[in-house]
Amino acid sequence: MSVKHFTALALWKLLLFITAPKYANANVSSASIRPSPSVNASTALLKPTPTVPKLDACEHYQVLSDPTRALSYQSYTSKCDYHLYGWYRFMGQAGNRMQSRCPYAYGPRFRCGSYYQGWLLEAHPSAYEGEVSRTVCFTRTPYNYNCQCDYKKMIKVKRCGSFYVYWLDGTPTCSARYCGAKDPMSSSYCSSNYMRIILNGLYYNASQYETITLRDPGCAASYITRDIVLGSVPNYCGSTRQETKGHIIYTNEVIMKAKQNADMVTRAHDEVIKFSCKYRRDSTVSGSSFLPVSRISGNESSIGSFSFQLEMFRNKLYNSKYYSYPVQVQLRDYLYFQVRANTQDSGLVLLIDQCYSTNTMNRRQSSEYMLINSGCPVDDTVQFHSAAGQRQRQRFSFQAFRYLNNQSAVFIHCLVFLCQNTSRDSRCTSGCPGNNVNNPRFRRDLSNAVGSEKESSKYYLLEVGPVVLDKGKSYNEKQGDENSNTTLMTTVIVLVVGVVGLVIAVTLLLMKMKRARVSPERESNDLGIDNASDEKENANDEEVNRKRGETVMSCKP
Repeated sequence: MSVKHFTALALWKLLLFITAPKYANANVSSASIRPSPSVNASTALLKPTPTVPKLDACEHYQVLSDPTRALSYQSYTSKCDYHLYGWYRFMGQAGNRMQSRCPYAYGPRFRCGSYYQGWLLEAHPSAYEGEVSRTVCFTRTPYNYNCQCDYKKMIKVKRCGSFYVYWLDGTPTCSARYCGAKDPMSSSYCSSNYMRIILNGLYYNASQYETITLRDPGCAASYITRDIVLGSVPNYCGSTRQETKGHIIYTNEVIMKAKQNADMVTRAHDEVIKFSCKYRRDSTVSGSSFLPVSRISGNESSIGSFSFQLEMFRNKLYNSKYYSYPVQVQLRDYLYFQVRANTQDSGLVLLIDQCYSTNTMNRRQSSEYMLINSGCPVDDTVQFHSAAGQRQRQRFSFQAFRYLNNQSAVFIHCLVFLCQNTSRDSRCTSGCPGNNVNNPRFRRDLSNAVGSEKESSKYYLLEVGPVVLDKGKSYNEKQGDENSNTTLMTTVIVLVVGVVGLVIAVTLLLMKMKRARVSPERESNDLGIDNASDEKENANDEEVNRKRGETVMSCKP
């Protein structure tokens, strides 16, 4: 190399060193300063993964916060990221992560201030994956309708708790830019009687965790597409309650236990995500996650105006219903429900087509457990109950159960409809005894059946809940306790009777022994009195004899 060329190259490197961007953290070494490569706009080859300097990326990064970088920003001017070199974090109006979906979905305009929008082709890493390599796809809209990559670039991505950092090393063309998007890692929702958190599946890979629960291990996660959903009524599943002057705050945590590998060790992180719901003191905090549709109205030309209502009762007499939720029960307790129709037409019969349960607020999900289907019981414990000849009421019951994933809440959904009592419609006649128009209490109406143009209404969905399992003892345990209590009571009674009998026996024995001691004393006393008399008589005799002797002696010469 000639001296001229060497001097030019040295000046060029010095210029780059002076104008290179500085890290926000002063501890960043000069090893993170990238010598600017030559830019070749026609190159579409995927470059090798760059060598990353050994710095703590979660502490040593620059911030990308320009609002023009957000994917929602549109412009006909183009900016360029060819100068970026190092670890970067998206913040502020630029978003909180790099865009991870095709920008064409956001409209046919030029987005994030560039002709070529850069977006992450693969998913963001989870916390346990650490630092990973990912491909950035640069797509020019609106000309690329198929979201094919016009250019590609390998970068590094690292999860740092609740945010991501990206190792960027320029762009393959000067008209390309890395686009930001605002997509929260988690979202929490608070209704008047339910608190729920949804973890974004873009950030959390459920397959990498052994368990995902709330503080109470019995409150496990459910899944909607790739998102992770957890929730409970405010005062359940380990939630803590904090009171302030004007509010009540319920707080819980999502606890994610990492899987172990075959060697019984793991390098993954357990994660704990806290969320809370804040309620005014004058608001009602009670039961349902999904604001249940327990009452609904309808109006159909052949049926007229009507309304349905689904209610839950405390006993089989149906004389006391629940007005607030959640309803707390124990495993295998009997639960009593009633569907009621309000209509002016006395010739209409209310029927239940389906009733099923879910373990979350989602009305249609894989956890549906069918209780009644096509008018007939599916669960073995379902029973229909007579409504005392009232054809516009249907009553049924079943025993409380729990889902195998230990979800503590159960939500009940029922599909109901109305039939003319003279209907021959298969929907109205094909149900099981107690739930069709052939019910014995309706048969007198069928003798003059003529039918009508439309003999039944549409289906209507009613919902109630949640029913929450008490953490106390189950039905069987209560029965066992009752048996144990009965046995214990019997044992106590036997012991008491035995002790009383023993006391009585001892008392009688002591009394008998006392009598036995008293009798000889009396005999001795009696003998003592007689002996005293005899002794007195003997003493008198001796005195007489003594005197006689003295007299005799005195008479001798």
